[in-house]
Amino acid sequence: MVAVTLAYASETGTAIECAQSIAREARRRRCATTVNSCDEMDRARLAGMDSSVSGKKDNDDGALIDSKKDDVFVFCIATAGQGDPPRNMRRFWRWIMRADTPQNALLGRRFAVFGLGDSSYKKFNYPAKKLYKRMIQLGATPIIPRGDGDDQHPLGLDAEFDPWCLKLWAAIDELSPPSKGLNITPKNVLPPPSFKVKFLENSTGIAATNPQPSTFLRAKCVQNSRITSIEHFQDVRHVNFDIASLNAPTTHLDISGRPRRYFFHLLSFFATDIMHAEKLQEFASMEGQEELFAYCYKLRRTTLEVLTDFHSCKGKIPYNYLFDLIPPMRARMYSIASAQTRDVKGAVSGNLELCVGLLKYKTRMQKMREGVCSKFLEDLKVGDTVEFIIEPGTMQLPKSVDTPVILIGAGTGIAPMRSLLQARIHQGATANYMFTGFRGREADYLYGAEFEALQEHGKLRLFNAFSRDDPNKVWYIQHRMAEQSQLIWDVLRNGGYLYVSGNAQRIPKSVNDALIDSFMKNGSMTEDEAAAFLAKLEKLRRYQSECWV
Repeated sequence: MVAVTLAYASETGTAIECAQSIAREARRRRCATTVNSCDEMDRARLAGMDSSVSGKKDNDDGALIDSKKDDVFVFCIATAGQGDPPRNMRRFWRWIMRADTPQNALLGRRFAVFGLGDSSYKKFNYPAKKLYKRMIQLGATPIIPRGDGDDQHPLGLDAEFDPWCLKLWAAIDELSPPSKGLNITPKNVLPPPSFKVKFLENSTGIAATNPQPSTFLRAKCVQNSRITSIEHFQDVRHVNFDIASLNAPTTHLDISGRPRRYFFHLLSFFATDIMHAEKLQEFASMEGQEELFAYCYKLRRTTLEVLTDFHSCKGKIPYNYLFDLIPPMRARMYSIASAQTRDVKGAVSGNLELCVGLLKYKTRMQKMREGVCSKFLEDLKVGDTVEFIIEPGTMQLPKSVDTPVILIGAGTGIAPMRSLLQARIHQGATANYMFTGFRGREADYLYGAEFEALQEHGKLRLFNAFSRDDPNKVWYIQHRMAEQSQLIWDVLRNGGYLYVSGNAQRIPKSVNDALIDSFMKNGSMTEDEAAAFLAKLEKLRRYQSECWV
């Protein structure tokens, strides 16, 4: 029987859910399977080499899997940033993209790739597309065409994922038909739990077996200030933390998050009301996706609200299934708004500052929703401690302080630009140019006084766009860039760097259009030549962006 090796690359956990969904189906069909991030997967197995234990590897159920060429490798690949591979794929990415890899290195390997992305981005599912192409270049054979999940679809990623999975299992069955008499678990049988849970003595906490070691630290809040006008519609906070190296192995379940589809399937087994059970099963089915969208996703119902609606499950859910039903609360990632100093050992020290816009809105049911983490930060008092982790950033400054840089930030996208600017000032650099985009000078001019002071001291040239201050004209960043078209061209043609941060659905396109106009106007380029020059800047890492939805 074919063994299914699953590898995911994920920033928010959605690709992990897809990989786990395929793994559950594999186990139901009695296929041996493993699930790991791309960085953690057994590369020797993929390359057809012996695994670490006599050519065999334990699967998730403890069985041994022979390392054979008829295994199937299934990749669930999300997209980060502007078409970048997620963090837990980067080592694998460097490995498989090595230029010295023989063209037949993966000859005989069979694989499938499902990409997760958003078609509103220029590089839609770029890592998945590139991996699919690279696997073929190295001699591997796709058993089905690549799947492209699209968040823009009314039904989300599942609209493509469900039919793609049907094709996947049909192809696997064709490769290795199920043995006669094989006891495939029916779908209406409760699957075994993934965790074992026990109460700790003298504690009200619940612990799962084999807990993951904590990589989180603690920091003490020393400042939490609103930096937008009280009349402005959005509360933006400047939060300052004093960093301390103290482990904090705490895990919380995300009961305020959107329930996964598997949640409805699993919950149906614990409903004592037959109508509840049938409705939950309908939501979990491929045919019930429009019903699920209308009930849950469109109205932004939370896990807690669904549990309240299907009240016949109350008190019926075994603790061992708790972590299968409700995922751990994932860390929220924020760009650091300050330059960090490091001690002699390379550890980050001193203070860490964030610029956070608090998320508040009403659902279609007119229920108030607040961002879980931003609400936590809003209520944070001076002296309180928080758990945190620092991930490597994606943007790097030029090595020479004499190299000019252009910093472009809109709204809270000013955070990483402020961090880069502080680092440049600390290095003694003065060739710094900043374009900012805000609604109004009095409303939300984040760190405006600080930037203007740097300009007065000759360390920065500042170009602000306030979109709501002039009743006769709406000013956006691209308009200020058009005014400074010659300056931008001079900086970039002479080896300068450009950095962009802000809303991913608006800022990158606006900035790119303004850059192409500048290149055409001042560099006497055609539109195609200007686009090629922009692509070259990206490839050379002289144009870097950090944007979000």
